[in-house]
Amino acid sequence: MTSHFQKLECGAKTRNGTSCDSQELGRGGRCRLHGGLSTGPKTIEGRRRSALNIGKSYDDLLAEKQKRQFRHQYAHARV
Repeated sequence: MTSHFQKLECGAKTRNGTSCDSQELGRGGRCRLHGGLSTGPKTIEGRRRSALNIGKSYDDLLAEKQKRQFRHQYAHARV
């Protein structure tokens, strides 16, 4: 029988096979090391849908990213 006063632990499996003993739980019942945030869509289809959610096309977002990269390279290439 569990007690209400028992401390909750992360419980995620660590690299050495034991469970994580961290008691600082965040959203999802895992600690900050084991409850990672989403890294975003990986497929082209997912990226296109994500772009549409913010009101732009994927091609427009890709063009903006390429412009930023070019400006960054140009700014750091000056002598």
